Amino acid sequence: MLQRFFDQFKDAMIIILIIAAVISFAIAFAEGEPSEFVEPVLILLIVILNAVRDVLQESKAEKALDALKNLSAPHARVIREGKEQIIDASKLVPGDIIRLEAGDFVPADARLIFFCQLEK
Repeated sequence: MLQRFFDQFKDAMIIILIIAAVISFAIAFAEGEPSEFVEPVLILLIVILNAVRDVLQESKAEKALDALKNLSAPHARVIREGKEQIIDASKLVPGDIIRLEAGDFVPADARLIFFCQLEK
């Protein structure tokens, strides 16, 4: 998180704003007027708040992307060693019995053993 925060200050426009704030601080210090310190403090405050906002947005975007990846990761409901379990489709091995229901994606090449079950 901290690294992401400091990465926000690598943008050219942010660097220009920080340089402007430093120059404004130097001028305010040279003039000795307390009211002159308002502008550089305001510039730095805006730059820092912008960096915090960007870090939070990046974190939310990464979480959303991870959630989408988890949704799209294919899983398979299998009967292995007499027990039904849900595993990653990449972990399927020959001999696994894949259990499919209406709407399921077929996670791998398979031999069909049972076609349909009639309900009464």
